[in-house]
Amino acid sequence: MPPQYRLEKRQREAVPIWDTFMEWAKQVQTLGVRHAKTRTALNYLIKHEAGLRRYCDDGRLPISNILTEHVAKTVALARKNFMFSDTPAGAASSAMIYSLLESAKASNHNPLHYMTAVLAQIPNAQSLEDIEALLPWQLSVEQAATLYHSQPSPVQKNPP
Repeated sequence: MPPQYRLEKRQREAVPIWDTFMEWAKQVQTLGVRHAKTRTALNYLIKHEAGLRRYCDDGRLPISNILTEHVAKTVALARKNFMFSDTPAGAASSAMIYSLLESAKASNHNPLHYMTAVLAQIPNAQSLEDIEALLPWQLSVEQAATLYHSQPSPVQKNPP
């Protein structure tokens, strides 16, 4: 949906809901709240109202920042995993692979298909351009899937 249309829709539909909700929140705050966590949440809401409503004034902004929070969570998890690298070079390599995988996910690749395709094609790379062609935003999802399915299966289907 174009940002201008999204902005108009938010102004028409979301702003009146926000106005009513904030009026209620301020009334409840004035009356007082016994439960400490509810009071803290209400105070946070009122204090940060402008930032929380910001998406209503700009059609380019998402309503939720859940994608950003998800990225932050995966980075924190990766950071914990990098602590167990034996050497700085190993940690740097792990970080590069992690970055490549996250970029592949952001480009809608199946991580297994993408990494299998890249690892199969890297030995054939003759130049920097050949390697750059394998980056997630250069290699299409369809190309990665085709390369993945053209590889022999690492698991024997009919064991002896």
